Amino acid sequence: MWTLRGSTHPAFSGARGTIFLPCRFHAAQLFMNSPSSGICFTNILVFGVVRGKGVYTGGAEIHIILVSNSHLKHSLQIVISEGILKITGGLDPMPSITWGTSNQMQIGPLVITWTFNGPYVTLSAPLCGLTLVYRTLSLRPSGIIIQAATRQSLAYAGYHKYVFCGNRTDVETMFEDDGMSLDLNTIDQVLAYRILSPSLSQQLLIPSLTGQLHPNRGACEQASKMFRGCSSEDKIKAIKICLFIFTKRLLLKCFSDSGATTPMIVFNTCISVVCNPSGVYCDSFKTAVRPCILTVNKPPKLLSLMYNSTDCTTPTK
Repeated sequence: MWTLRGSTHPAFSGARGTIFLPCRFHAAQLFMNSPSSGICFTNILVFGVVRGKGVYTGGAEIHIILVSNSHLKHSLQIVISEGILKITGGLDPMPSITWGTSNQMQIGPLVITWTFNGPYVTLSAPLCGLTLVYRTLSLRPSGIIIQAATRQSLAYAGYHKYVFCGNRTDVETMFEDDGMSLDLNTIDQVLAYRILSPSLSQQLLIPSLTGQLHPNRGACEQASKMFRGCSSEDKIKAIKICLFIFTKRLLLKCFSDSGATTPMIVFNTCISVVCNPSGVYCDSFKTAVRPCILTVNKPPKLLSLMYNSTDCTTPTK
């Protein structure tokens, strides 16, 4: 079982960490081979949302590909978030889904059931070995639970391939081991580093829902692109310096008060400064952080450290 509560991330192996960036990431990959029905391959992705002092689970996406024994291929895209459960593919027309009303649908041998119980929504696809429970944002922290039928159903692409719940061969110390190899100080930094490392699209499986549910799509894509363009040394430096924007709750609250996308925009400005040490982005960085230097009493030392660490002159109030 893999659980994501708020942004806390215990993997299938038992490894634990916190994901602070509100970006879309590959959570799990399942594979089931049923002699009587066919092969089911499932990918689960998760995206975050900034609310006040925290980053929470914004929603989950499920992509199911089923190849039946008669060689018919079915492909389903499912998005679940606060007040929204939408399924595309497979049937034309698709059955109408009303939030709060439990129901099921069938495509070939595949039966998908969704059950509402207060703030919890359970989506089940037994043929694919999948049960997913989504806890809505009305209970903060929101979160998801992914249950795989067996450890054997965990596909081969594990944490080393940026599938964050891992696979059946990953170990409980996989985050700590990764941190040691990268020379990062905390698991939070390790997970942020790995979130930004692949060129994963930030567009949701159902593209029309992206703007509504994942407002940080553009900023997350920009962050990943800039990060992947940094030198190896600057990548480490950028994570150690810039992640404070999300890990310090008072600071995050100050930025998020200006809008749910502001923390990622400030984070990107910080990465720009670290990865371009010529100083050309210093003015943009100072402009971005100045409002919170003036309004937040507790972390001025932190912000001064950020200025100094990024080769920008410490500001005067």
